[in-house]
Amino acid sequence: MGHCLDMTKPSPDPVYVLRGHKGSVITVNFVETIENVNLVSGSSHGELFLWNLKINRPEFKLSSSNGKEIIWTGCYGNTVITQERADSVKFWIKDESNWKVTRAVAAPGVGFCKCSLGNTSPLYLAYPDEDPTKVKILDVETNQEVATIQENIDENQKFGMCMCMKLLSTPLLEGKNLLLCGYESGSVTLWDWKNRKIISEMKCHSEPAICLDFDDCYRCQGISGSTDRALSLWELVQPNQLKIKQKVMVTNPGISAVAIRSDGKIVATGGWDQRLRIFSWKTMKPLAVLDYHGGSVEALQFSTSSIGRYPQLLAAGSKDGKISLWSLYNS
Repeated sequence: MGHCLDMTKPSPDPVYVLRGHKGSVITVNFVETIENVNLVSGSSHGELFLWNLKINRPEFKLSSSNGKEIIWTGCYGNTVITQERADSVKFWIKDESNWKVTRAVAAPGVGFCKCSLGNTSPLYLAYPDEDPTKVKILDVETNQEVATIQENIDENQKFGMCMCMKLLSTPLLEGKNLLLCGYESGSVTLWDWKNRKIISEMKCHSEPAICLDFDDCYRCQGISGSTDRALSLWELVQPNQLKIKQKVMVTNPGISAVAIRSDGKIVATGGWDQRLRIFSWKTMKPLAVLDYHGGSVEALQFSTSSIGRYPQLLAAGSKDGKISLWSLYNS
């Protein structure tokens, strides 16, 4: 059963707002090292900013020479990865005071499906193929493509384009190479990508599934959003089966981003209606509606460590070119 979220309490303010992008902010990613925590962001104008969160100013700015949208960013160690729409995936590393591209992988897909970076060893990167129904898997350490997956089911049950994805590292399925994909059809599938086969599939939405996240530490459950009003909550149960638990209806259609905090306490969503919505991850009880941005919320990410006096922050990138930083339910 679902319930409708329509809250009227005044929205709190962000703890800080980062300004400087001329285009829509499509991706945000915390870069966390032993020394400090920074934020990398990318825009529809091909701008790549690395923000120093001690002073809340850009430490590095790059404007893509070909003007390609930067739709995803990731990081591992001292490397930052960017995905340029209909172009390539690039690996950046700091050389003295500058950031330079050390290698690039062709990723000519014209859709808006964002890459996913695993967190296990070997380190894998899932990225969209030129054919929007296919996903490729890259071994980051060897720079070798190790798999390509594509739906292979009855012609009348096609999933369509892959719209979002996430590599998993759940301890409940140790040793498996797992990838979640959300599709144009509204289905979410669980892939054993090494063996190129679908383990489980479920119909989560009546419209395309455009964002998802998964909690592989606390609850072994995930959440997906769509162009419709529904948030779909689902779980991974034995034996390797996806099962829908609950649906939550929000006030307005278009859920473009979703993020689960690493402590498993809250989940945030961003919408076409310019709002962020915060829920209890345990109960999906609505906790807050954050109304700040003047454009749709395109990207969300929680930090996993403290930043200054804040135990954890949520970064939200918007079509209005701003990035808002929020401290939420940290007690």
